[in-house]
Amino acid sequence: MKKTFAAAAVILMLVSALFGCASVGESGPDGPDDVSAAIPDANETPSVSPVSSNSNDSDDGDDKNNNDDDSDAAATNHTDTDDTVNASASPHEAATTHEAATTHEPETTHEPAATHEPAATHEPAATHEPAATHEPETTDDAAATDEPAAVSTGPDYSKLAMAEEPYTYSSDYVDVSIVTPRLTGLQNETIQNEINAVFSDYARYAQSDVEPYETESHQEHDEGHAAAPYAINVSFDVQYLKDGILSLTLADYRYLGGAHGETTLIALTFSLTTGDQLSLGDLMRDSADYKGLINSVIHEEIDRRVTNGELYELTPFEDIGNTSQWYLTDEALVLYFQQYEYFPYAAGIQNFEVSYQQLEGYLNDYYAAHLIESAI
Repeated sequence: MKKTFAAAAVILMLVSALFGCASVGESGPDGPDDVSAAIPDANETPSVSPVSSNSNDSDDGDDKNNNDDDSDAAATNHTDTDDTVNASASPHEAATTHEAATTHEPETTHEPAATHEPAATHEPAATHEPAATHEPETTDDAAATDEPAAVSTGPDYSKLAMAEEPYTYSSDYVDVSIVTPRLTGLQNETIQNEINAVFSDYARYAQSDVEPYETESHQEHDEGHAAAPYAINVSFDVQYLKDGILSLTLADYRYLGGAHGETTLIALTFSLTTGDQLSLGDLMRDSADYKGLINSVIHEEIDRRVTNGELYELTPFEDIGNTSQWYLTDEALVLYFQQYEYFPYAAGIQNFEVSYQQLEGYLNDYYAAHLIESAI
């Protein structure tokens, strides 16, 4: 009897499920296709069978206590009611159980790969920076570059050289050749440009005479007085270039008609450390009577040359004054006088040397160290 009721209950459940799915399919927009799609959900209803089996277990208890048909009927009615409830609840439970797959979030909640960040949080290689922060090589380099001897030698002047920038112009009335010196290889380009600007200024000064000379020469030729074109010829000689010192001379020759031309010597001496053009006093100690020494040397040499018939004076020499007519060589400080200044044209430009050994005690420490050493 119990088996018959149980079988009937199962059949009733299946029929109810089928009719429920059919009704859902008919109400759907796609008709019969929705029914077939809904069938698998209906087949999942046996998942509620434990509810039915629990009811049967209670029925078994009732049968043991009371074997009358009324109890069986009550059990039957109870089973039917439970089956109806279970059948009606099955769509909800199906949806609920179906949500298990939806709400089943093992991949979402299970985040060992995402949350487990030993590789990310474990940063010994990233945070451990002994190689980056440990700077023995840098400090060693500092020790290597911190060489008092290197600092004391100052800038590197080994690449210093003098180039030339020529300018020429020629016509029937004037011939021009102007060679402008150009200092190269100085590490401090600002100073180098300042020194070269002085040379350029002189070249422009010489070139400014070209046009008036040509005009005058043209007029002389027209009047039959000029024998040859006028001429401007400027050249240079480097006398000293080392130890942060540049000393050179510009020879400016002009021919403006007549028996011969005339040369003017221009001397320029620069500190390559500061770019300043040096005066004679810049080389000397403040309290040194260097002019007295130089005057004495020049007087003695003029007397010697006059005595030997090498020279005679047009005007007696007295004192160098604040002369700028001097330059440096490897062996000596050289002072000079222009043509006609004290001596005749034929004597040319007369030079007088004062050795660095003679100037010892007069030169200041910086120039004494460089100039006297260069002469040894």
